[in-house]
Amino acid sequence: MNILNTSNDFTRNDLNKFEFGVESFWNDPIENVYAEVTIPIYNINFRTTSSTFKSFDNKNLTGFFDTTGIDSNADEFKARITLYYEGKTTEKIVTLRFKKEIDYLLYTLILGAITAAIILIFSIIWFKKIKKSSNENSKNGKKKKI
Repeated sequence: MNILNTSNDFTRNDLNKFEFGVESFWNDPIENVYAEVTIPIYNINFRTTSSTFKSFDNKNLTGFFDTTGIDSNADEFKARITLYYEGKTTEKIVTLRFKKEIDYLLYTLILGAITAAIILIFSIIWFKKIKKSSNENSKNGKKKKI
């Protein structure tokens, strides 16, 4: 049996679904195929659902794990998948990643600063025009009086 693609983007401090494909190279059905997944650096272990595979079948196995307690600076981590079937095992080491988190507060502050700068620039330009217009009107007014 072969371990195929794995789900990859996980959310921090949450219960995450972990899914991966398995393909059978056996000509006979195989019952009770399941996997144990270990993330050794964080002492996380969980088991997937079990499934029966028909000959040369492809299926997904699913498990769930909690990312609470994983270092907030970690962007990725290694997991070992051990697939159990018919008294045999297949192992694969995979790299799992966290979803890129968007810091909405930072973007809001940046957008607010840019908006304030634009308003300030247009206000300065507007006040200069008013002052220039006021100076021209007062000069024009004095000429008419003379």
